[in-house]
Amino acid sequence: MPIAVEVGIAKRMVAFTNGGSTAAGSFFDLICSLIGEVLRLVQSFAREGRQVPQELLFLMQLCEGDNFQKTPPGARSYAFLLPLALENLESSPEYAEFCRLLLTEERFNEVFPPAERGEAGNLAFPKEYLLSIAWRYLNQTGTPALLPEALGEILAQSEAVREKRSFNFRMVAPLVGLSGSGELPEFRLGRWRLRRLSESEVARVQYFRQYFSLPATMVYSGEAPPCLSFALVLEDCEVPFSGLAAGWNVVRPEFLPEKELKDLVSLLQAATSVGEFGRWYAISCPVLIYYTVDWAANPFGNPFSPDYAWPLGKIHFGREWFLPPAGWEDWVSRMFSFVERAPEPEKVRYRRALRWFAESIFCDNLGDRMMKLFVALEVLCLGGIKADRGKGQKIAARCSELLHQDDRERRRWRNFIRDAYEKVRSLLFHEGADEEKLARVIKEKLKISVPEECADLLEIAFRTAWNELALGPAREKA
Repeated sequence: MPIAVEVGIAKRMVAFTNGGSTAAGSFFDLICSLIGEVLRLVQSFAREGRQVPQELLFLMQLCEGDNFQKTPPGARSYAFLLPLALENLESSPEYAEFCRLLLTEERFNEVFPPAERGEAGNLAFPKEYLLSIAWRYLNQTGTPALLPEALGEILAQSEAVREKRSFNFRMVAPLVGLSGSGELPEFRLGRWRLRRLSESEVARVQYFRQYFSLPATMVYSGEAPPCLSFALVLEDCEVPFSGLAAGWNVVRPEFLPEKELKDLVSLLQAATSVGEFGRWYAISCPVLIYYTVDWAANPFGNPFSPDYAWPLGKIHFGREWFLPPAGWEDWVSRMFSFVERAPEPEKVRYRRALRWFAESIFCDNLGDRMMKLFVALEVLCLGGIKADRGKGQKIAARCSELLHQDDRERRRWRNFIRDAYEKVRSLLFHEGADEEKLARVIKEKLKISVPEECADLLEIAFRTAWNELALGPAREKA
């Protein structure tokens, strides 16, 4: 340690020993002094070849286990000595003064209320707070030698984040089912962007690929192999300190933009019917990756910026991957604008209909799939119309108007949707019929020998009706 730093620490130690007061700004100096002493102890213990009991490393192992980031190999041996160094620091008057100042600080108590942290927190939090700083210092410098500028930068970043009381995250939602073998320009959907994954994001995807599998390439079309390359990305998502779970590396689920993301994925799912119609695709987002460059000293001993992945749903392997045709981004943007520009009640209705439709794609059970498709059609076509009786007739009439201009085709679709609604929907919703009875009723009442064909027709009806509703007016104006 430089002599000037040692002298500065000695002077402050004398002041605290003599009961000297701490003016504004000295809290920063006090932290610098304590971290300097911690690093000096780490250097000393390293030279002595000290070993730390495994139980003291439990917290550090937890922090690394839940994070994409890791302590650099060259810093690990020093980092493992931090708990021992901090134990040696606890008896000093300087540490006691630091505890007093930290535990009475207004911002600290706002985020970690005394009633919630209790006496156990009062004992553990100050030490872990210092651990988070010292460990981050070792991660970034790789040396226990005190570099004042490097420590100052870490503390300045911590102070800036603590001042704003929040973290700014980048949210990345990889899209399974949208084949990366094709070209798709980056485009914006509200505050989100659909773009290719960056190299660092691909590395994160590979990190958690052990938790889900993608199908073998030879099983799928050579034109649209299961190549995971695209994602929906939200560049700046602010999460308050209260939105972070203990450990400060995981965002609480209620603070994630999950509903907004599901609305967008549902829209993309519906948009796969634009272009080559009649092919069956499934787009999903099984995980949400989030990370930030923000960091603040914390009482959980965590030196890493939050960097995590949160599971969202399952992957459907029964449908091929979608290869976006040229200009597909324009169709998606027009659908998005149609929803966003709609009056609020209509906007909510469209989003609900799309979510019900998207959920039907991932149903393994035929009855469940059909129930969700019935609801999706009802929400889309009935709107605010009150129809306790004759609901099936009204949905069939509205849907057939959207499906075809030809009167004969309209009549055919109207009859099918009406009969399916009256004969099959009631059976599913009110009787909970099993697949055997469902197949029998579909064959006898609708004259369809394969039950899956009935579900396919309902899906075609929704896709076509949605396309006409969302793109028809835009097409007329064009």
